[in-house]
Amino acid sequence: MPFSRSFLSEEQLLCSICLDVFDNPVSTPCGHSFCMTCIGHYWDSVKHCQCPLCKQTFKRKPDLHINRTLREIIEQFKRMKENPGASGGDGAGREAEEGVRKQDSVDGTVRPVPLCPKHHHNLELFCRSDLECVCVECGQTEHQSHDITCAEKEWQSHKTFYSGSSLKIRGKISMTWQTSSSSIAPGLPQQGYSDVSTPMSMKDWTGVSVTCDLGTKAVYSSVCQLVEQFKEELQKVPARIQEYAVDVTLDTNTAHPRLILSEDKKKVWCGERHQQVPINHERFDRVVCVLGCEGFTSGRHYWEVEVDGKTDWDLGVASHSCNRKGKITVSPSNGYWFLSLRDKNNYAFRTEPSTALPLSLRPQKIGLFVDYEKGQLSFYNVDAKMYIYTFMDNFLETIYPFFSPCTNKSGTNDAPLVITPVLLD
Repeated sequence: MPFSRSFLSEEQLLCSICLDVFDNPVSTPCGHSFCMTCIGHYWDSVKHCQCPLCKQTFKRKPDLHINRTLREIIEQFKRMKENPGASGGDGAGREAEEGVRKQDSVDGTVRPVPLCPKHHHNLELFCRSDLECVCVECGQTEHQSHDITCAEKEWQSHKTFYSGSSLKIRGKISMTWQTSSSSIAPGLPQQGYSDVSTPMSMKDWTGVSVTCDLGTKAVYSSVCQLVEQFKEELQKVPARIQEYAVDVTLDTNTAHPRLILSEDKKKVWCGERHQQVPINHERFDRVVCVLGCEGFTSGRHYWEVEVDGKTDWDLGVASHSCNRKGKITVSPSNGYWFLSLRDKNNYAFRTEPSTALPLSLRPQKIGLFVDYEKGQLSFYNVDAKMYIYTFMDNFLETIYPFFSPCTNKSGTNDAPLVITPVLLD
């Protein structure tokens, strides 16, 4: 039944996780509603399934189904927002049944917006393995074993450290949409890395061709060309941050008694028993870790650590005042910012709770980049020249490189962590 838009405001239809209008809304047993993708990713990142709003915990992961009534209200609200004169009658219903979403173009005509060509659903997920947007059903079928994330969150995660070069790419994509009289929804993450050295030179886009054909095939082809060029730009980013390379060495005064350091203070591994070392307030006495000698209070810094052959490790930075005695709660609020590997395949950034990072390619060497003023800590797969993760915070005191080779696990994790020279590409 048609309803007046005045009865609803957009704030009433927002998901509290992504802060956007519900997309495929589902309701938890406690009565709160969220986007299906948002609540799914939220539960994947926490130990216990609980409501993000009221914090009610569920013993078993609820079997959620799309709230069709709420979804129909949202669709009608969107249509009324785009076209205030629309009444939401039979025509709109037929469009929904046919799996086609329509939108007014600049010249007043109506054009189709492409959905998933196979399932006719919104392209609300992003496959990091194939670098393409997919729908929920695609994510549960042919992309089931891939590295899948929410497209909106993927864009948000890049938003912090993407800047100038992305404006050129986004401008070109925008020009492609206008020329082709079409658009793509919720779209591919388009932001670029923040400027950590010199600005990128202007790209020559004369080789990119588009067509005025209203079909989606031509648009898809043009976008694919832009994505490939965008990927080439991303490959150059690690080379730029390598210009901020610093010579990091290990501080023996902070090393746990079981840790063995090489003579040049560039390698660390865990021994079988405690060594006789001086007792001081700087030394870790329970967690097998060590800090770098060099502390940072400003500027940009980059270093690389080889992790090949290890099943477990921790790498990042720690604050000068962090607790080093007894049991340690590792989190940014306690002065620890680091990436972890456990059991050979489980990568996570140590927040509360930990942020799982499914990586399709296992790094052999990790690059770490710190921008003290921006509060930025970024991790890279050096050999593959791939970005892994960025965490933003406020650094209020001296921070030091942090290393933990973890325990040997009966010889399966006895390889050392090695601080390697940074080779400029």
